[in-house]
Amino acid sequence: MQKIKPGADLSALMKAIADCKGGVYFHTATDHINLKSVLSQYVFFSLVNSANADACGLECSCKEDYERIAKFIV
Repeated sequence: MQKIKPGADLSALMKAIADCKGGVYFHTATDHINLKSVLSQYVFFSLVNSANADACGLECSCKEDYERIAKFIV
């Protein structure tokens, strides 16, 4: 699981995720959200600012997709 960089452009991140081959998931302590789903993206935007940053991160099901989102993760 990779952390999202502070101040990352989340709209640009969503565009990069749309180009990913596999699934991209946002994990919190209690939730696992598929960011390829538009509805889940709305939930993501509400959670990302309120969730504990230490307990959140992104996970790609396809390892090559980490390269597509590399500039948004730590």
